[in-house]
Amino acid sequence: MSRLALLIWVAALTAAAYPTWDTWRPQAESEHGVFYGCFGNYLDESPSLFQPLRGDLATMTELATTWAVPALVVLAALGRWHSAAAGRRAAAVLTLIAFIRPLTPVYAGDAPCEGGLPLFSLDWFKTVACAWGPYELALLTAALLVLLATHAFGPAEEPSITAPSRPAWHRGLALLIDYLAVAALVTIAVRVGGGWSLEVTGGLLQWLSFDQVLGDPARLLFYPALVLYILVRWRFTRRLAASGDGG
Repeated sequence: MSRLALLIWVAALTAAAYPTWDTWRPQAESEHGVFYGCFGNYLDESPSLFQPLRGDLATMTELATTWAVPALVVLAALGRWHSAAAGRRAAAVLTLIAFIRPLTPVYAGDAPCEGGLPLFSLDWFKTVACAWGPYELALLTAALLVLLATHAFGPAEEPSITAPSRPAWHRGLALLIDYLAVAALVTIAVRVGGGWSLEVTGGLLQWLSFDQVLGDPARLLFYPALVLYILVRWRFTRRLAASGDGG
């Protein structure tokens, strides 16, 4: 590996580690601040099927930033610096984190206690467009540097013959449909049951957190329901594939 390539890798690792470093470094407390008190949950929004998804994505991106997942992704790509495919996958992960982060917060209106902005509304899109900051810029910079290092300085890969597989967007779409189906079933169970005090708007990860399960053990019924859904979907997929082969 040349010195220039090594310098690019160091720069990519630094950029990927910046969000984690900034998260962990001591934050200076402001001397003056304005605090508002609002009665009730003033960030409540109209019900949406995508609210649990946003909550879980927020949890995962926060954990990824806290525990240096972007830096680990760059290190994993560095371990295979000769592979352009590994560089593309690492860059895709970094770019995905950068694009997801601005989508996940619950944005409130300008006035105190005004309420949360509805998902996919015009004001929500405007707020998301203005929510890009140094974290996203650092992650995108790291992604570009990883692509540069693996494509410009890595040795040429010999073409290999592999079995055709489904495109990545097919798998991502199938995973999204599965998640939304499970979230919808859990939301219906919560509202029909009536005994659960917490809606699933914060995401399944929060809804199934340890303290929430301790307070309401009935939430453990989610796991056998999930297994049942997986089995039904697996049988349906096999039958669909069999009918396609037969045709």
